[in-house]
Amino acid sequence: MPKKPSKTKPGRPQPEAAQRKAIERLIEAGEYTKAVQQLKPPVHRCPDHGGLRRLLVEALERSKGIRAAGLAAFEWAERRPNSVQAQGRRD
Repeated sequence: MPKKPSKTKPGRPQPEAAQRKAIERLIEAGEYTKAVQQLKPPVHRCPDHGGLRRLLVEALERSKGIRAAGLAAFEWAERRPNSVQAQGRRD
């Protein structure tokens, strides 16, 4: 009997859901510097994951200012040129 194909692509690493939830809780609690520190390793492992990039831009904007967030947003847009979120992030 043939195996069913996997729904996820094997070449794309995904962040752990628990880790992402923990980072979201840090942002909600206002601990933006800690959130940035915890976001850097998963963003490095999963550079094309839009959710992580969005959280990184938000945390950087609130902890280090608009310029640091702008640089992170630019890197996100460069990695994902066809992403509507990455190209037009406006709050």
